[in-house]
Amino acid sequence: MRKILSLICMLSVCSSVLALDKDAVRKAVQFQVAFYPESHLADLYKSFFQDRFGPGHIISSRESARNYIVSELESADTLTLPYLEPCGWEHNYMRVSLAAVRDDIVTVDALTDALVQSAAPVREEDLESWKEEWKEILSVISEECPDLPGLDSEKQLIDSLLASGQYAFHHSGTYERLYHPHYRILRKELAENIMATHFLSAAAKNVINGPNGDISFKISLPDGFDISRDRCPMVILMHGIFSSKDYNPMPAIAKSLAANGIASIRFDFDGHGKSGGRMRDMTIEREIADAMTVWRYVRSLPYVSDVGLLGHSQGGVVASMTAGRLAAAGEIASGLVLIAPGSVIKEACQGGKFFNARFDPSDPPEFIRCWGIKKLGREYLISTQSLDIYGTASSYGGPVLLIHGTKDRIVPRWCSERYLETYGDKADLAVVEGENHTITKKKKEVTRLVHTFFSDIFVQK
Repeated sequence: MRKILSLICMLSVCSSVLALDKDAVRKAVQFQVAFYPESHLADLYKSFFQDRFGPGHIISSRESARNYIVSELESADTLTLPYLEPCGWEHNYMRVSLAAVRDDIVTVDALTDALVQSAAPVREEDLESWKEEWKEILSVISEECPDLPGLDSEKQLIDSLLASGQYAFHHSGTYERLYHPHYRILRKELAENIMATHFLSAAAKNVINGPNGDISFKISLPDGFDISRDRCPMVILMHGIFSSKDYNPMPAIAKSLAANGIASIRFDFDGHGKSGGRMRDMTIEREIADAMTVWRYVRSLPYVSDVGLLGHSQGGVVASMTAGRLAAAGEIASGLVLIAPGSVIKEACQGGKFFNARFDPSDPPEFIRCWGIKKLGREYLISTQSLDIYGTASSYGGPVLLIHGTKDRIVPRWCSERYLETYGDKADLAVVEGENHTITKKKKEVTRLVHTFFSDIFVQK
């Protein structure tokens, strides 16, 4: 009888391993690294074990679970994670950010009830099969991210943990410091149920909870469009440095797209316009994180069929790198438009001159003032010097349109030409005679180029 039981257990473990979908695991790894680029092995492990076991290891009673949520809300200085995010590769469970409680989207009691309902006891045989599954997951992680922080040291800690009959592991210190992970794990169907009002709420407020604070946005829809019945493509519009969603050329592009049956969403990066944060804290990585958040929001809208990206000036750099990061994670934007993409920011920071402000690039001050008004922080001035702009952008394999004016006195044309070399046959460069950097001279021509490009792309799809 013991031999039979042992054989059954062995078959169960083998079946679990054989059922592992390595492509799904790979996409989950790519997702984690794309959205949280400073992740360690511990952080990937945590996502996968949460998807396997849920929140059972942290719940002793409903009262204690509720008190812990309230206490964490009171003590948390920053809540930056998206409201809803999948765990692991099967997506059995979801992370629900405590920001959803803070923003009155979910009540403490509703979250607590869903948390308790999501909990399930962990059986010994489950832990044994998890050990085997983790080995398979780890092999995918090692292939996909050979330079992942903690790949060796944290692997040993995880192995020791599993050998002792435990499985729960904390986030890395780096992850906690950068991403402030305050969330609860719920079964997918329960998470989706309690978050059902999220997107309606965001649309009503024109605000998304972003990694750097609230992200203010505006959606422009085609005339007569009914979001409860119709579907259409949408373009995410990204403005330049020291600009906003309401500054030229974004409103004109949004209007032109809508007139041609294409919706758009334009938003303020952190520290700009009506979004949260300070200008001096802005970096390219923080803006990419904002763009990723908007992408996830748009992809969740039931009336959106396809999504394109557009960026102007520094927003072009962010759009190109976002498209590359998404592509590396298996998510492909339908099309990409870069208007006077300001990749020259790297050379400007390396050379110690940004607009009219001068500084020592090897040891910048706490901040500089451009034109005596706009502040750029030390972190921006240092981190921009080492950006892999074109390397990151090159991961995107979809169609690209580059637009550059002959009278642009801020971003040199070689920036667009370098992008053209990066994308190769996938890209076209439209040089607009007489147009300046702020798109005020030939606005109609530029907007026509944009809506024609996206119309052609979306029709083909």
